[in-house]
Amino acid sequence: MNTLTTTLGANMTTYRSHPGMSVFNQNKIVVCGGTGNDYKVLDTCEQYSIIDNTWTSFPSMRVAAASFTMLNLNNKLYTFGGTIGDADKMPINCDNYLNFVFMYDSNSNEWSTQKSLPIIVADHAAIPYDNGALLCGGTDNQCNTLSSCYKYSPSDDTWTLVGNMAMQRTGHQMSFVNRE
Repeated sequence: MNTLTTTLGANMTTYRSHPGMSVFNQNKIVVCGGTGNDYKVLDTCEQYSIIDNTWTSFPSMRVAAASFTMLNLNNKLYTFGGTIGDADKMPINCDNYLNFVFMYDSNSNEWSTQKSLPIIVADHAAIPYDNGALLCGGTDNQCNTLSSCYKYSPSDDTWTLVGNMAMQRTGHQMSFVNRE
């Protein structure tokens, strides 16, 4: 019988709720944005080394955001949508939701602006798909829960509506099953 062992890694240097995160450069994990202890939205990022069990600084995003998705596509990090609203403001103000797309390139060590999403959305799901990204669901700037799915192609910086999920979803996850 195999036994699993769990080891606690180093703590992040900054408390974050609702950040974006992605694997980057094989043995690194980058975590950006989210809301801090004071409920303010963050633009800072940090990078975790799985090998060294350490957190180090990483270039800050162009805009403070939370509830966005982050993907590694062709060894470049992309952030999609999210919110710039502080979490201590109730009720939630969907007017603070974003359609921004930013890309981090390790060659230039900078974030750049890409073509905006065709919708304003936060709390959506995204996965790498067909040499790009597939983004589905979430909540729009009218506080409507969405079922739409869009494909992003980084090679030509374009968006295409590819269909709708069977039902509206927000705050969900997506994954491949048998890579289909």
